[in-house]
Amino acid sequence: MTSTCSPEYEIIATATTSSDEFLLTDIWAQKNPGAGVLTWHPNPGRPDDEESALLDYCFLTPQLVSRSKASWVDEAADGSDHQPLWTEF
Repeated sequence: MTSTCSPEYEIIATATTSSDEFLLTDIWAQKNPGAGVLTWHPNPGRPDDEESALLDYCFLTPQLVSRSKASWVDEAADGSDHQPLWTEF
């Protein structure tokens, strides 16, 4: 299982304003700290595949973070090698 963040993710997730406020927030990570959910599986029939990874994100502006009620990955969805990432406002 791949769980490390890419350099591109780090750039987006750590970008700040001149007053050190984050420009964007990964809302799934904020609402589900430490959760080991993966959103991409190279073989959808085997979601425990060692090459699975967290590849799908929902970044919100500070104005939208406070309006977000929940965020989750639909691990039961069929039809793709990516699992849907949902955010409720």
